Amino acid sequence: SLFFAENTAGANNPMQFGLVQAFYQELDVRNTARPTLYDFNQDGLTDIIVGEANGILNYFENYGSVGNPVFDKNLDTLSNTRFLGQVNTRDAGYLKGYSAPNFVEVDGETLLISGSETGRIKIYNDITTEPDSAFNKVSNDYEGSREGANTALAIADIDDDNYYEIIMGNSRG
Repeated sequence: SLFFAENTAGANNPMQFGLVQAFYQELDVRNTARPTLYDFNQDGLTDIIVGEANGILNYFENYGSVGNPVFDKNLDTLSNTRFLGQVNTRDAGYLKGYSAPNFVEVDGETLLISGSETGRIKIYNDITTEPDSAFNKVSNDYEGSREGANTALAIADIDDDNYYEIIMGNSRG
């Protein structure tokens, strides 16, 4: 399940979090949840996309309002889906995929970049706002990376040079 802690500090203040809410909005994401927050449908509300052990992505649409996010726990209703973009990070011969999604904007194009069980970094483009439309796999093994089992990524421009940096972790810690 997902855990949630609200930042109660207010704008331009150091972070201060309230009590952790377990089983956030009763969203059940199966095994080895790896959530990311992204406005997938471009409606101005942050949605939740969760990678999981089997390698697929769960999509929970935020149908609340600014300041009051609301998610339907049933992946079979509304615009939710158990198989966002038909992405599966599982490699041939492996039982699991351990998807770990990140969405980034590069030259006006949205990319999905995900870690995986084998340590391969998967990249997808042709990201549409339709959750059931198949994304295009650009790379199954970006730059030949093998960073260890169950690789997860964090992607941001941490040094403000207009280029993304990637920080990776894996099951070795």
